Amino acid sequence: MENTVLVNQPAPAPSACVKSPYSETEPPESADDFDEIPEPPRAVRRVYRRRCRIPILYSFAAAAGTAVGVFLAAYAPEGTDFGESLLCVSGDFLWVLIVRLLWCCAFLLAEYIIGYSALGGIVIWAVPLICGLGTGAALTGVFRLTGIDALKLIPTSVAIVIALIMGAKTSCEMSSQLLRLVSTSKNSIVATSPAAGEYTLRFLVYLAILSGSAIVEAVVRTFT
Repeated sequence: MENTVLVNQPAPAPSACVKSPYSETEPPESADDFDEIPEPPRAVRRVYRRRCRIPILYSFAAAAGTAVGVFLAAYAPEGTDFGESLLCVSGDFLWVLIVRLLWCCAFLLAEYIIGYSALGGIVIWAVPLICGLGTGAALTGVFRLTGIDALKLIPTSVAIVIALIMGAKTSCEMSSQLLRLVSTSKNSIVATSPAAGEYTLRFLVYLAILSGSAIVEAVVRTFT
């Protein structure tokens, strides 16, 4: 049997044409380079939570206004004329639709304009409050005149109030953004900001919801 002799030979020198994967100016990545992505700043997280949060304040304002409106209409003196109230206006389909749309668009337009004020968040809660007040009083007036037939108007009235609540929330977000812009040293033009386009688009969606609800309500009031 032949004996195998192992001879330690020096490792071959690296060829001049082979380049090391790590250059002198680019050191190899350390373990710190593979750390987790840092979480966003506190201000960003606060804005995200505010955008995802249910508009509790405006929902409460609308509910409180509705309760007050129901109470005032329910305990109105005998002989009070409800025939000219919002949901009791008589007329053909087009007239009923126009009256309802004008009432809805007045609140929506107020929310849209208030959103372009840096201090609009202070007063925007009054819009759903007044809307709820009028809705509650109008529904109660219909109930006192027609009885249980007033229940068929509740779904469309609720949809209109919800759309205006979401409009108030969007208006407050825009107002808060403007307040941050004017509070900083950066000169930003709101008209060219993508937020302005998104703001208008949202209100067009709310307008579509209000229009659809008003059409359904006019159909129910004039054809049923």
